[in-house]
Amino acid sequence: MKNKEELKKKITAFRDKFKEYLEVCRSVWQARRRYSDGAEHLEKEGTLREQLTEEWGQLENIFRKIGAPMFGVIPAIGYRTMFFDEALSADFESPHKGDGLQSSISSATKAIGLIDALSDSDYAGLTRRTPILFLSHSFRKENEELIAQINTLLSSFPVSVVTGAKPATGSITEKVKGLVDDSNFILSILTRDEEQKDGSWSPSKWVYDEIAYVQGQKKPVIMLLEENASYKEGISGDAEYIRFNRSNLTDALLKLVTVLNSLLSK
Repeated sequence: MKNKEELKKKITAFRDKFKEYLEVCRSVWQARRRYSDGAEHLEKEGTLREQLTEEWGQLENIFRKIGAPMFGVIPAIGYRTMFFDEALSADFESPHKGDGLQSSISSATKAIGLIDALSDSDYAGLTRRTPILFLSHSFRKENEELIAQINTLLSSFPVSVVTGAKPATGSITEKVKGLVDDSNFILSILTRDEEQKDGSWSPSKWVYDEIAYVQGQKKPVIMLLEENASYKEGISGDAEYIRFNRSNLTDALLKLVTVLNSLLSK
């Protein structure tokens, strides 16, 4: 959104559509209490629910950033749930749908006030796109602690971290390609994963494939290369790598911080 007023109008329209949806849902519930299936209301209900689900997908991150309520607790079991999901459920037998609808309308109303209270500089920060970092790594169990430490470091930076799923067979998946396409840069963790015939160790083929795909798109690549792991020179062009020892990551992580700060300042 170009300015606060446009965003307020969008959220106001979103709230008002929720109010309309609530009335349609009440009509469905009333019909079912009369032992009717409420078919005359279901087409409109489905259309509104589909529209609201799409609009919520566009607004969810904004609500999260401004601190608008999104979660409630089911008292009987103490279970924390996102009430927008309850409100937009197709299950009319759910005992939580009605409360979810009321809570969603209240949250949208509060969001309008929160947006209105933002200064121009705060609003500019709110709508600025967060850079996306694709974290490429092997999914071997031996690497879990290492990846957790790197993720902890990344959580202190203003980036959204995404990663692929554990590969099955074949080449890099379309899903992973899509994640890479949407990313601004890649951090590749090259660990000792595959023992070669000569006794040396090389990183996972999957990690190589992800690096090669990113290089084809001319996106920045940061590489952390484990000590005593061989590396195929030329696979990533002129990209440099940071050597690391998993028993003492301090030096490597300090270098990584420097590189990340440089990339994020551009």
